[in-house]
Amino acid sequence: MRQHKRRFKSLNWTSVMATGIRSVHPHCCFVFKSHSVRTVGSKRKGSLFSCVGYCRFDDCPVEVEVDIEDESSLKAVVTFRGEKAWHNCEELKHRPVRADERDALANALTSKLPRSVYLDKLNKLDDTVLASGNRDQVPSTGVMKTLSWQARKKLRKHSNEMISLRKMMEEELETEEAVIKKIIAHPKGVMLWSNKTIDLFHDRCREDIVYVDATGSIVKKAKGKTSPFYVYEMVVRNPFKGSSPVPVATYITNDHTIASISFFLGHF
Repeated sequence: MRQHKRRFKSLNWTSVMATGIRSVHPHCCFVFKSHSVRTVGSKRKGSLFSCVGYCRFDDCPVEVEVDIEDESSLKAVVTFRGEKAWHNCEELKHRPVRADERDALANALTSKLPRSVYLDKLNKLDDTVLASGNRDQVPSTGVMKTLSWQARKKLRKHSNEMISLRKMMEEELETEEAVIKKIIAHPKGVMLWSNKTIDLFHDRCREDIVYVDATGSIVKKAKGKTSPFYVYEMVVRNPFKGSSPVPVATYITNDHTIASISFFLGHF
């Protein structure tokens, strides 16, 4: 970690300390109010590193002090002060997600939904830690959604989302699994379906109902005064009894006029 005089420049060290402290005291949510690092090349005796932290819960008196003197072993002396942990049962606290922990969580969210990752982590939490209200190991779904969005943004083909979609569409044209069928620049929109869903549509529409459903709050609203994005889906009954209906075509747009929806249905 880079340092400036007797301080680290970034806050990544706090995650390292919190992880170590959590192994011996998992019930309190510790944040740090001060730290000191021996300057590079210094021959002065004293601690290589020291820091002081406190529990984030409002009425909890527990504080922690970490002191590292031996540079070769980096063995830390951890001292807790205060009485027993005192947490309001209605309070939930967690530390900011930083450094390696942030990268690991973002990586997991590339293949799983935030809610799914949240529930998995919550189920793995020790019962006593769960009761304490400390959620250091279980960031909120809001935090996970942000990390998921940031991770997906890094995977884009281009910083501009429309150009990125174009590149994806061009790559898909060479495969049989292509799903991006049309991209509309203004008003923004994208149409999605595959050869398999077309076959399913033709099979089901002969003897069953086909309907169009719309859902909001899935795609983030664009900046400015544009209308919110809706996801329109043409849906058929699942061939397997008892299973969920199947969307055979999808239209994501912020143009909710009759002409726009008719264009989608006609293009499909």
